[in-house]
Amino acid sequence: MARYRFYLFLILLLGAGLAQAQTLSVSEAEKISSAFLNYRILGKNNTGVLVYKHRKDRELIETYDDNMALVRRKTLDMQHQPAESVNVLLMADGSLIHFYVYKSNKVHYLEAQLMDERLVDVGEPVVLDSVNPREDGNWDEFMLRNSEDRSKVMVFRQSFRLGQVSGIQLRLFDAALRPLWADELLMDGKDKDMTLQDAFLSNRGDVAFVQVRDKVRLRAETYPHATLHFRPADFGLFRRQEVSGNLDVRIGELAFAWDVRNNRLVGAGFYSEAGRAYAAGVLYVATAASGEAPTEAFNAFSPELVKNLTGRSSKKREEIPLYDIQEIIVRSDGGFMLISEYISETSEAYEFTDYDPYYGGYRTSTRYINYHEYEDILLLMMEPDGTLSWEDVIRKKQVSREDHGRNSSFALLNTRNNLFFIFNEDISYNTNVLQYVMDTKGSLNRTSMFNANTNEVMLVPRKARQVSGNEIVIPSIYKNSLAFVKLTY
Repeated sequence: MARYRFYLFLILLLGAGLAQAQTLSVSEAEKISSAFLNYRILGKNNTGVLVYKHRKDRELIETYDDNMALVRRKTLDMQHQPAESVNVLLMADGSLIHFYVYKSNKVHYLEAQLMDERLVDVGEPVVLDSVNPREDGNWDEFMLRNSEDRSKVMVFRQSFRLGQVSGIQLRLFDAALRPLWADELLMDGKDKDMTLQDAFLSNRGDVAFVQVRDKVRLRAETYPHATLHFRPADFGLFRRQEVSGNLDVRIGELAFAWDVRNNRLVGAGFYSEAGRAYAAGVLYVATAASGEAPTEAFNAFSPELVKNLTGRSSKKREEIPLYDIQEIIVRSDGGFMLISEYISETSEAYEFTDYDPYYGGYRTSTRYINYHEYEDILLLMMEPDGTLSWEDVIRKKQVSREDHGRNSSFALLNTRNNLFFIFNEDISYNTNVLQYVMDTKGSLNRTSMFNANTNEVMLVPRKARQVSGNEIVIPSIYKNSLAFVKLTY
C-alpha cells in the first residue's frame, strides 16, 4: 500500500466561539515528467476520493482513502482507436462515465463507458451522438454538462454555416446513459454571430444556453449584450431572452449560476461608463425558465468601497479596475454572493549580452518576462431584488513569473455555515497557507494554517475541488512532484 502522511492540527476557533477540528491528509508524491499531461479531481464516492490522470501513454483513474492513501488504480480503455477523451463525470450513485471521441469512415462518434463505484466497467460502451461533416456541415466539439445533483448529463454541440452559428444540437441522458430526449436550438438573426459562453442543466432537466457578444459593447439597440435561451423540462420549446439594453454603459464579463429553489438563472457582471475601462458598479440579472422578462439592476459602487479598494477617496468611480468573477454562491432566498478577484499580467523586457561564436562577437538580445499578479478578493452580496446590500474585501498579493499563476488565486470550501478561502500567502516554497473564514453574518476571521515547506507541499488552489460537505482536495506540486492535499473540517 502506498505510504501516506497524516497530520492532525490543533482545534481552530472559528466565527463566534465555534470550534471545528481540522485535519490535513497528503497523498504520496509522484514525480512529474514530460509524459504527464494533465490531472483533475473528480470528486468522492463511497470508495474514496477519485482523481483522473492523463499521461502520454495512458489515462488513469485513482481512488484514495480518507487518509489519502492510494487504494485503487484503473487504466481507461477505449474500445475504438485512435480515440480522444472528452471528460470523466462522477454521478450521484457513485458511478462514473468516461466520454471519448473516435472517428470511423469520416464520421465522428461520441461514445461513453459506464463504470461502477469501484471502477469496474458496466456493460458495453454506448454511442451517444455522431456527426457526419459531409451531411451535417461544420460543427464544434462535443460538450457536456452535469446537473447539480449529478442525476443527468447533457451532450451538446454547435453547428456552423458561413462562419456563423446556425444551431445547437443537444441530447439528455440519465445517470445510466438512458436517453431522455433530443432537441435542436436554431439560431436566428442577430444571435448567429454571438459566442456561446456557458450552458446549464438543472436537476429537473431545464436547459439554458448563454450567448454573449464581444466585450466591447456595440452601440445599437438591436444588439443585446447577452442572449439567454431556455428549454423548460416540462415544455419542449426554447424561449429567448435578451440581457441589457442600456447603451450608456460598457459591460464586462457576465457570469451566471442556477438558482435551484427558484428555478431560474441569476448572474452579475461589472459595468463601466461608456468609453471607460474601470468598474463603476455591478449589474444584477435574474431570469426565469418560465419565460418572464429578465430583472436587471445597476448598482453603483459606494464611495466607501472605492476608498477601500483604491486606498483613497475619489469622485471618479471608474478608478476601480475590472475584477475577474470566480464564483457565484446562491442563497436559498434567491440572493447570492458574487466572488471576484483582481488578476493582471504584465511583461517586462530585459536585455542580455552574450558571446556568439558563430557571429564572432557579442550580441545583445531582448527577452520578455511575464509576471502574474493575483490580488484582492472582492465579495459582494446581492439581494433577491437586485440591490447590493453588503461588500467586503479579502486582502492578498500573489506575484509570480513565467508560471501562468499556477500557485496563485484561492480555493473555496462552502460548508453552508462557513465559507473558507484558502490560499498561499506568497508564491515561494516557504510560504504560509492562509485561510479566511466567513460566517453566516459576514464576519471574516484570518488564520495561518501551516507552512508549505515544512509539510513539503505547494498548493495549486485553482484546481481544488470540494468533495463533500466538509472536505476539500487541493493539488500540490512541490519540487516537480504531484500530491493531493485533503482538508477536513
